Amino acid sequence: MLSPGHYVGPWRFTHRVRVRASAGATLSPGDAEDPGHATLILERGGQVEGLAIEAPAKGYALRVERSTATFARLHLTGNGEAGLYFVGSKVRASECDFEGNAYGVLGEGPSTLDLGSSRFHGNVRAGVAVVSTATTLKDNQLVGPFYEAAVTAIHCDPVKLSGNRTTAAGAVGLKFIASKAVLSGGSVEGARSDAQGLEGNGLYAYHSTIDAAGLHIDATKGVGVSVIGGSVSLRHCEIRHSTEAAASVSSGGTLTLSDTLVADAPVGVFVEPDGVAETSTARFERVEQPRVSGK
Repeated sequence: MLSPGHYVGPWRFTHRVRVRASAGATLSPGDAEDPGHATLILERGGQVEGLAIEAPAKGYALRVERSTATFARLHLTGNGEAGLYFVGSKVRASECDFEGNAYGVLGEGPSTLDLGSSRFHGNVRAGVAVVSTATTLKDNQLVGPFYEAAVTAIHCDPVKLSGNRTTAAGAVGLKFIASKAVLSGGSVEGARSDAQGLEGNGLYAYHSTIDAAGLHIDATKGVGVSVIGGSVSLRHCEIRHSTEAAASVSSGGTLTLSDTLVADAPVGVFVEPDGVAETSTARFERVEQPRVSGK
């Protein structure tokens, strides 16, 4: 058991390790520079519980390298690149706080991430950003604004999101690029245009396959759901208060709204000539134009 107190890193473990910290135990990066640019580095994985870790500038609070690791009740903070960074690893984390840093979690594959009951705030670019990573996110709270997205998944299959709540999302709430995802419940609120004037999106899907049920998207300054190629199906969802359109579909994409409420928007669904939208069982309330076809 690591006693309360201030410890100075970087700490690099070349063997599998178990670290249990009492409340009040903190680890700061110190002046030494590790090749991994991190305060705590796990080469062979392990378990870490209860520790507060600060990231160095342009570095990571916690780095996992091609191993298996489990984390609980960590507070990963700082003004670095990411709170948690992993590559080629299997990572499970619960009840953690990700505060500050450009990214809360940043991962590269092939990897696996299982993250639950954690909180993100003050992360400048994204809460979670993963590439080629099988990802499960459950019951997390993400508070923006995020410059890129609350959650970004690139070339990820599968992605499973359930019960996650995003507020003050920033440019995009949930972003999927060439990924396959199943979304259950949860909400995205407050996506808005970015500094370059690009429209905000609650859900952005680029050549991805998305199956969502019970998802609520609200207060988007832009388009609530943007489908560019691929296929997106929304069942029993709600899209409210979008300033441009509740949804748009283009580039050969397909959007299906089944028993989904679309409310308080100038346009319900904007369909480009090369897009397909099925809205026969959708409900439109206080929508000026439920469906608009592009030329």
